[in-house]
Amino acid sequence: MEQAGAVKAPPREGLLAALAVGALTVALCLLAPLRPQGGDTLPGRLGAVTLACRQSLDLREVEWLRARVAQPPMPYYVHWAPDGALRSTFGPAPALLGMPAMVSLTPTMIVGDRALVRRARYASSGALGVSATLLCVALLAATAWRRAALLALVAACSFAGAATLGQGLWQQTAALPFLLGALASVAWSQDRKVLTPLAATLATLAVWCRPPLLPLAGGLCLAAAMPRRREPRGWAWVSGAIALGLATAALLGWWKLRWTGEALPLGQAAANLRSLGGDVWGLHPWRSPGALLGLLVSPGRGLLVYAPVAILAMVLAARSRDERARCVLVGILGQVLLTVGFRLWWGGATFGPRLLAELVWVAPWLLALAPESPGIRRLEGLTLAVTVAVGLLGLWRFDPRSWELQAPSSAYPARLWQVTDSPLPALFRPLPAERLRDAPQGPFQYCGRAALADLGPAPR
Repeated sequence: MEQAGAVKAPPREGLLAALAVGALTVALCLLAPLRPQGGDTLPGRLGAVTLACRQSLDLREVEWLRARVAQPPMPYYVHWAPDGALRSTFGPAPALLGMPAMVSLTPTMIVGDRALVRRARYASSGALGVSATLLCVALLAATAWRRAALLALVAACSFAGAATLGQGLWQQTAALPFLLGALASVAWSQDRKVLTPLAATLATLAVWCRPPLLPLAGGLCLAAAMPRRREPRGWAWVSGAIALGLATAALLGWWKLRWTGEALPLGQAAANLRSLGGDVWGLHPWRSPGALLGLLVSPGRGLLVYAPVAILAMVLAARSRDERARCVLVGILGQVLLTVGFRLWWGGATFGPRLLAELVWVAPWLLALAPESPGIRRLEGLTLAVTVAVGLLGLWRFDPRSWELQAPSSAYPARLWQVTDSPLPALFRPLPAERLRDAPQGPFQYCGRAALADLGPAPR
């Protein structure tokens, strides 16, 4: 008989299942056709090269990009930092993630962009495999290991998994392992007090990688603190978690200031102001309802179409008596609200509602906490099947040229509501014969011998 009050631990089968889920996720990412992912992933790929070659995040070292920046308009994915360097709009995290995949580049090597895309995918698939493993570990705290493995694989197979975040160095790809680490800490923090400050630290790291994750990360931190409020000295653990989170944020800010000349991750906000004008974010009575409906039910970007499991998880969390589930739901709603207010809420040319991708990774844990009933299980099975089917179709067939790039971005809100001419039917169209590219193909000598001082001062 299990001793009363004993701390629950993942069974050996569960840990082996979690590792197997991670390995399968990596294989799934790497088996898909190799395609560039667009401008959002480009600076991470190039930054990984300069970091591996010269321990530098200054993208002026990439000759073709330096020439491109000299011709206005300025690409949205880079900006001039206060220290005069050309840096990624999306921060250093994607480059740090991709750097190990580029370390074999040498100063004499001539390499094309396709080879860099392949190397970058090695790094992104590894990050996704770690994330899937951590999700399975989180689920083991609430359900049997077979169901935990199944639910974790659903997230990996969804549009938010191998089909998108596993194919390139997105800002979200770098943040996802920290976010899922925070989720695993929350899931096991019921009896393990030390996981409360760990959840805060990992959530802080996730926000540093991707600042728009603040609402969801805050919901996870609140969920980690909930079990402590009924304990005699629980306030001490919560205070320690807050202090550790703030210390982590301060340390990251100091590091970023030293390396990039700016402590706060303001590059993305500055780029949005530069390319979109002043109306970047705001909750407008005429725009926000359409954005909310678009993110939930539209054929082009609706969660109901691309990952209905996330919709079901939110509904079940709202009905749940588990206070941790309700805290995470508050974070999810904040995340949705933040995305609704963004002028480009559809996320540009991408597969599915990528700006809400993290919700799909949190949804399985909310399902695991929900009370079981035959009706819920049948509905869960249906939503899981649709989520996986759409995700795998996108993994093998998505190409922005089939639908996404056929109209200017200003036409997106209207096009996203078309039914017959929408992204999912476009997956069945023949793909163009020519290769898709988001950067000059080269080949180039990316790890050149020129000293950075020879590149001249940055324009002002």
